[in-house]
Amino acid sequence: YRKHINIPFICNVRFDTSQEVFELLKEAGCGGVQLGLETANEQMRNRLLAKNLKQERIFATAGLLHRIGLRFLTTSMINLPGETLEQAIETVKLNVIIKPNRIRVGQLMPIPSLPIVKYAKEEGYLDPDFGVDQFNDSNKSYLKTPYPEEFFLLTQYAAILELFPSWQSWIFSLIRRKKRVGWLMRFGTLYNFYSEYRWFRFSVFCGLRFFFNV
Repeated sequence: YRKHINIPFICNVRFDTSQEVFELLKEAGCGGVQLGLETANEQMRNRLLAKNLKQERIFATAGLLHRIGLRFLTTSMINLPGETLEQAIETVKLNVIIKPNRIRVGQLMPIPSLPIVKYAKEEGYLDPDFGVDQFNDSNKSYLKTPYPEEFFLLTQYAAILELFPSWQSWIFSLIRRKKRVGWLMRFGTLYNFYSEYRWFRFSVFCGLRFFFNV
């Protein structure tokens, strides 16, 4: 691929992808891999989301990616059915511990065809008649929860901890107290844009090659 095509790319993979595949991706010129961590709660991850992924594998894969120098991004979901605020905070903490190049945290988007949405409706976390036409805000808590404001703030502040992991105690304290700090939220928004640019950025030459070949 690198010899005949050599167009930069990013791909989605699982945490249980083999070392051989990661090394081949690195050799091919992969600019980074995106992995679904989803939640720090292993029971929710494997029972509700059917990820079949143990915590040990998350740590092992993160360590491997750091060793071979392959950038990685993690995606996580909060506001899962029945999730507590402290469980959601643990998810962000796990992201910070494994030190990805980019942390994305968002609230569960209840796409009607998903098994977890069926479960949420059966257990009363989502209205039975909820449909895809009701999506209007990606930051909104669609599932019934005691923590709508806290979950919103967690999605706004989480990426800042990529840059300042030592701010965890302060950030989590603000979230628990439902504090919207204007300058911090503006900084979080700007940093999110910058971090996305940094994640997808390639050299000008590679970017032009990519543009003209797709």
